[in-house]
Amino acid sequence: MKLAEALILKEDLQERLEKIEVRLLNNANVQEGEIPVENPQDLMADLEQVTEELTGLVIRINRTLGTVKFNDTDTISDIITKIDGILNKREILSNFAEAAMIKPDRYRRSDLRYLSTVNVKELQKQVDELSRQYRELDTRFQEKNWTIDLVE
Repeated sequence: MKLAEALILKEDLQERLEKIEVRLLNNANVQEGEIPVENPQDLMADLEQVTEELTGLVIRINRTLGTVKFNDTDTISDIITKIDGILNKREILSNFAEAAMIKPDRYRRSDLRYLSTVNVKELQKQVDELSRQYRELDTRFQEKNWTIDLVE
């Protein structure tokens, strides 16, 4: 199984767990004399099976991410960390640039005037550069995922 396939399967298993939880909650109580729509014991068995499958898969994914090289210096895990760092910084700078934009909300000359503390245009260039870095790194990462075999 390729890493990309494992990541897709992981997402599917997580969705199945969420659905099992909803079904369990929907069948937790019934009126006296009624029977639940689904047998809670069967749902509990499904929960056990899907949890076990997901746990085993995540262990294999983590082993793969930590041991397989992305390039000469970084593992796949290193690249994920770098992607997350770029995304976090980009989001913060984007929010800061938005907050720094001057919005004309003065009605009279005597109203207080607010000034931006940063050059919003330069800040937006940084956000654009981080977006470009993210796209390029993520594209290479996604391509690589389809070539990497999952570690046993």
